[in-house]
Amino acid sequence: MDKASVVYTEDALFAPAPLWRSFQMCTKQPLASALDHLQLVGETLNDKGEPHPFAEATLICTAITTASYSLWMLHDDATERRHRALQFNFKDCEGWGGFCRSDRHDPDATDDDRTRADDVITEARRRKDWIVDQANTLTGASHTFGQFKDSLPRDVEIIEEAAGIHVLTAWRFLSGYSHGLPWATLGNQVPASGTPQPDAQMVTVTQKGNPTQLLKAAFLTLEVIEKATAQFRKLCAA
Repeated sequence: MDKASVVYTEDALFAPAPLWRSFQMCTKQPLASALDHLQLVGETLNDKGEPHPFAEATLICTAITTASYSLWMLHDDATERRHRALQFNFKDCEGWGGFCRSDRHDPDATDDDRTRADDVITEARRRKDWIVDQANTLTGASHTFGQFKDSLPRDVEIIEEAAGIHVLTAWRFLSGYSHGLPWATLGNQVPASGTPQPDAQMVTVTQKGNPTQLLKAAFLTLEVIEKATAQFRKLCAA
């Protein structure tokens, strides 16, 4: 990587204390997650010959989310790029602190476990305070901690902004599958074998995975990954 590159410059802000999260980590790790999920989809379909009723949809949905986050952060505009990376790191710290808050309330947690959790919660808050200060300086805003937190974009906004409406539509459908919501799954239900029961006024069905839908979504995800990879390489050049 060229030391005059955008990525090298962003690393200089994010990699040292207090974040210890390089810009490279923030953008490359989500791509690695997306590729890993898609690889498992491919391996499962090759080994099994057909999709599971729900599982592959969840994997591709996650891949869309992570790939979109990476592409979203790799913006050409310097201010927008850095602001989005700060927002991503705030979300990261929120998740870290939230995990520790849950962990410290585990009935099996020891006093040492709870002490370590409290230390992490304190550190995560310190980092988030730093992020809010940096974001205000960068953008000229005067957001309080709560205002900055409330302004964070949701997954649906990030996916549409980075990947477009077609990818967002696929993501919404897959998300319905992931959460077991009937509206997404009804079209892929087939009558179960056995004797119908007309007196019960019910039809017994079996849930089926739809390989055509899954492959279409997987290829859309690959396009997002390819765009993010190309943009990352561009920002690594001088």
